[in-house]
Amino acid sequence: MLKALFRQSPTGLLILDKDLRILRVSLSRPVLPEASLERVRGRRLTDVYALSAPGEVEAMLAGVLESGMPAQGWLVGVRRKDVPGPEYLFSLSASRLESPRARVLGVLAELLDVTEREKVSARVRIFGSVRKRVGRMERAEQAAPAGPTMGDGMEPGADLAPSPCRLPR
Repeated sequence: MLKALFRQSPTGLLILDKDLRILRVSLSRPVLPEASLERVRGRRLTDVYALSAPGEVEAMLAGVLESGMPAQGWLVGVRRKDVPGPEYLFSLSASRLESPRARVLGVLAELLDVTEREKVSARVRIFGSVRKRVGRMERAEQAAPAGPTMGDGMEPGADLAPSPCRLPR
């Protein structure tokens, strides 16, 4: 059943031991090609993947391991260290794994690719900001008094240049 879970899961799964070393990995998403288990087993997540906030991710995983409180939805940039390419944004969730007798076994980390979702969300925020600013400008123009403007009351051909300043002697 575990093999089927790792083969068919739509999300990336990592099982980490009590020292947060990789025991099993399945990253079925093509953005992060699956590294061979032989190459990554026994290595820390930060040794295999370049993370946008490696210290924070490791602290979160250690906290989950220690407290047993799951962490959900941490946004983190990820890319393979040994494969050049862009960084992808993942939602990282983690849960402590325990035996039936409550012995701590390690951590299950789940990675969900949210790169496109976050790009769309950023575009929507930008468009919303622009729309809000344009709306304020339109309201300001509508609210502006229709009174005299600069130059009203001046005769055509009037000299607008300032007169020379004369200092007292």
